[in-house]
Amino acid sequence: MWNSVSAEYGEQRELDLCDTVWRPMLCLGIGRARFTPFNENRARDIVKQLIDLDTRVALLQEDTVAVATKAKKGEIPLSKRIRGLFIGRG
Repeated sequence: MWNSVSAEYGEQRELDLCDTVWRPMLCLGIGRARFTPFNENRARDIVKQLIDLDTRVALLQEDTVAVATKAKKGEIPLSKRIRGLFIGRG
C-alpha cells in the first residue's frame, strides 16, 4: 500500500499518526520503526528488535494500563477517538 503513494504523502501521514493515534504510546517512550519496502536487512532488524524483547507481551499490557491511567488523569493529550479507546465514551 505505502509503495503506491508519494514519499511526501507518506511522511506527512506518519507525522499525522504521531500527533494523533500514536501519541499516547510515544509519550510513554514506545519506539517505532519504518520498513523500507524491498529492504530485507531492515525487515530483519525490525524483527530482531521484537524478538530481543523477552517480556514484550507483559510490557505491552503494562503500557496500555499506564496510558489509560495517565489519560484519565489528563496527563496525555488525546483526540476524542483515542480517548474513547482508552477511557471509554463520554
